[in-house]
Amino acid sequence: MAQQRMTADEFRLFLAENARKKPHKHRNRIVYIYEDGFVANEKSDVHGRLIERYDSIKEYERWGELRLLEKAGSISGLKKQVPLVVYPAFVDGKGRKHRAVTYKADFVYTENGREVVEDVKAFDENKGRYLTTAAFNLKWKMLQGQYPERVFRLF
Repeated sequence: MAQQRMTADEFRLFLAENARKKPHKHRNRIVYIYEDGFVANEKSDVHGRLIERYDSIKEYERWGELRLLEKAGSISGLKKQVPLVVYPAFVDGKGRKHRAVTYKADFVYTENGREVVEDVKAFDENKGRYLTTAAFNLKWKMLQGQYPERVFRLF
């Protein structure tokens, strides 16, 4: 019996139908907020324009908590996804330009007169520590040296 060959389009369709999405590193689920107020873990074309995106359910819930704290007057100046310079742009000895190294803080706000930089990370109960990468740990330490007047928190 002769084996039937697929066309290139049929093969692409086969791959698309059978492709598995690579899971996120820490198994987080992205949260999408649409203009009609709909909140979902997957993209949708039905609910209008996408207005906000959070990298995890925990980050989305923390945003809600911080907004309540701001309304209650416990914190002020709440902002999200604030870029901070870890290392400024420079020109090396050979005249090559290098861009600044930046970090986007999940949340920045003022509490008791001090600016707080907060990042939301998954917490491993078994190991008793936050799940972070080596790159994150390095940037986090450098930020603390660059901005000693600020409070840095993992949540």
